Amino acid sequence: MLPLDVLGGSRQGPTDLAERLDQTLRLRSRHGSPPVDLPIRRAARPIGPSTHAASTGAVGIGNNERLSDPPQRSAPVEVSLKVNGERVTRRVEPRLLLSDFLRHELGLTGTHVGCEHGVCGACTLLLDGDAVRSCLLFAVQCSGCDVRTVESLAGQRAGEGAATEDPLHPLQEAFREEHALQCGFCTPGFLMSLVPFLERHPDPSDEEIREALSGNLCRCTGYQNLVAAVRSAARRLRAEPGEPDAAS
Repeated sequence: MLPLDVLGGSRQGPTDLAERLDQTLRLRSRHGSPPVDLPIRRAARPIGPSTHAASTGAVGIGNNERLSDPPQRSAPVEVSLKVNGERVTRRVEPRLLLSDFLRHELGLTGTHVGCEHGVCGACTLLLDGDAVRSCLLFAVQCSGCDVRTVESLAGQRAGEGAATEDPLHPLQEAFREEHALQCGFCTPGFLMSLVPFLERHPDPSDEEIREALSGNLCRCTGYQNLVAAVRSAARRLRAEPGEPDAAS
């Protein structure tokens, strides 16, 4: 029988596992105990072309042979739509997303791309007056539609390189004064989500505001200042009923 301290049963015994194992093996050898046969883990044989073929049943495919021809690109199609009040016509691939169409074809980079799964809301814009996620739409789906991006709020139009001298939209003014943005990446999506909301809810409660904000994600502000900004913008819009907005 091995001493108790070697097995870790005494406070005076070794505490390091490797040292205890070494002492155990030496004691077993000293007392004539049979040697310990420690299992050796052998590395698995790497799967090469031959073993892969044997395991999958793929026979006759060499290293330099292609399984299939590369996918062919679809022929470009014409898309024509109104963007911020101007008619735009382009020939694009059918798979081109509306968000990429706006950013890369028209240079309207105010529409931000975040998750590309319709979750974060950064790419929100107005399509025929309704807030939609542009990362979930193909440009060809929007042919014949009226698209409004965040650039339209302060007067910038499609095809122009810089904003005009038009004043900021009341929502933008409220966001600035209430410190409702920090990094600003999510801000265009919030603005374009809130434009139709305030049209339909000119005097919203805080609960309605929070519900309207729930479809967009912000990792900076904590949302409190966003609620205050929407409340302030609603007051401004009620005081200025003739103020033009992106959906008019």
